[in-house]
Amino acid sequence: MQCKKKRGQKNVGTKISESETNKWNFLEVGDSLEIIFPGKAPCSEIHVLRSKEIVEDSGPRVLYDPNAVCPQNSAFPYYSNDVSGRARNLISALEGPSSVLWAFRGGFGCVEVIERLESLGYEPPSTPKLLVGHSDITHLHALALKWGWTSLHAPVMGISSETYDLTGVKANRFTKLQDVVDVLLGKKRELQYAFDLVYAPQSFDGTKSLFGSVVGGNATLVKETLGTPTALNTQGRFVFLEDTKEDPKRLSRVFVSLLRGGVFDHAQAILFGSVPIKNAEEDREASLMSIRLFIKDHLIPRGLLIPVLYAPDFGHGDYNYVLPFGTEASLRRNGEKGILTVSVNQPFEGKAEKGS
Repeated sequence: MQCKKKRGQKNVGTKISESETNKWNFLEVGDSLEIIFPGKAPCSEIHVLRSKEIVEDSGPRVLYDPNAVCPQNSAFPYYSNDVSGRARNLISALEGPSSVLWAFRGGFGCVEVIERLESLGYEPPSTPKLLVGHSDITHLHALALKWGWTSLHAPVMGISSETYDLTGVKANRFTKLQDVVDVLLGKKRELQYAFDLVYAPQSFDGTKSLFGSVVGGNATLVKETLGTPTALNTQGRFVFLEDTKEDPKRLSRVFVSLLRGGVFDHAQAILFGSVPIKNAEEDREASLMSIRLFIKDHLIPRGLLIPVLYAPDFGHGDYNYVLPFGTEASLRRNGEKGILTVSVNQPFEGKAEKGS
């Protein structure tokens, strides 16, 4: 890919007023979305073009700046560009014509871009954008929440079943980009998922539904937001956590750090996605063992008696279903399952619990 010469970035943009709605509008056929490159570099230009073609076959136009991908500018060829280039790419997309910004890769790099935006005193544009992605994009989800925007925890555009032959990345290898596009086009306006109920206090007995919104992302990166300007507001919300394959001791340390940081203090529930354990013969049972140990040793002794649920099809597993953040959501018990119903684009306004 050709690279333009580096140049300075002007800080422009207007802060959103409280009276303005943060609801995003569904795309129509022919509307554009833009690929952003805040983290890891694409494998090749073909990698980008293949992903672009897959999405465009479903209706939206896909824009991207090929000059944004200059790994040779970075001290580490791993990144799509140096931090200035990645920050420019994000700002340009935030102020560009597309209402949807879909990250191409995760990995590492987003926190550096956010720090650069903070050092510039960058204010969000007056028209909200929809940020899409997962993994390292957790930091962008946290930024969106701070700005009062909703976002979609979903596969990054560059990792899917359709591009597995180019990347060899096993995470999300059975996930199709079409699932994300269907949401963007409004073919699915409400999503419903069944989670296994790992722990339920007596109050969560099926007679009442809990109401809130889903926030969170990669557990290790949510921990990194503690004490920063993008620390998550989890009050009255469902905290969602997933992670890459990890040593159980390290994973426990992340969970306990989140607990000490107050992330669960006023949450409605904890939703665990894929949290696979290294060297485990059976991912599901090993994951559940770690979750149950955290509940027994830490949540219950603290008196945090909130529902804890688990579904491995969100995050870095084979599948990664779309999970809207910051939108209205409800959680009800159905036997040994918790049924999560999430609006795709209706912002959370704040509710408590209601009779079923």
